[in-house]
Amino acid sequence: MSFPLPIAPQEHYTKWFNYEIKKGPFKKFKIVWVGKELTLRFKSDVNVEILPENVFICKKKNIFEYLLIDKNEDIYKLPKKHYTTCFPGIQYNSIPSDNKIKVKISDKIVLELPFIPQSFLEQKRNKTSRKRRRVMNTTNVIEEKIDFNEVYPQWHVLQNHQNKDNSLKKQIMLLIRSLVKYADANVNYNMKDPFESISNINEIKNNKEFLNTLKIIVSFVFNYCRSELGIVNDKVFYTTMSEWILKMNSID
Repeated sequence: MSFPLPIAPQEHYTKWFNYEIKKGPFKKFKIVWVGKELTLRFKSDVNVEILPENVFICKKKNIFEYLLIDKNEDIYKLPKKHYTTCFPGIQYNSIPSDNKIKVKISDKIVLELPFIPQSFLEQKRNKTSRKRRRVMNTTNVIEEKIDFNEVYPQWHVLQNHQNKDNSLKKQIMLLIRSLVKYADANVNYNMKDPFESISNINEIKNNKEFLNTLKIIVSFVFNYCRSELGIVNDKVFYTTMSEWILKMNSID
């Protein structure tokens, strides 16, 4: 497991490592993880791009804080809204149990640092807990409605009318299946949730980037796997689970 932030070039470490902050809310904190200064002023430039390489970490006793340093060497707390960008693709189950990791930055210096900011960890933990509760509640409802003594047909993987006669689509679906299986078996290979940072549907509707992502996902579903999701192209509605599954698997 590797530390999610990239290590800065040596000249940045020479300047900032173990630097004690002299003023402001982080007075007497020492910089223990070095990033790169921003090329612009942080406050005056609204569209400043914040990257993982720009993140500094400072420490006082057992307290860690995450910082940005702009071109004027002014120091700011890393806003929470940049956590997803600065710590991309991190799944909750890949975070160490104590949220700590040892990082070797030179032959003689090994640091023990938080894997991600504590508040970001709490955010991920809460989101994961909510998802688990939703899954458990949904599962309970489904179990009450399904007769498990009755034999239901199985899904015909890659045999629906969209893919069975198209060799390229079959290859793409097989590749996707292989990658998903690999991600299940390897904790360091993360499949990032493209909507991980949002909390309600309006954040998709009002964000151009999220809308473009959604369009790509819907286009893929429409062209490759709508049958697997039970999105049949007719107007017949089925009232029982068995009828729905039978119809879904009868598509040629």
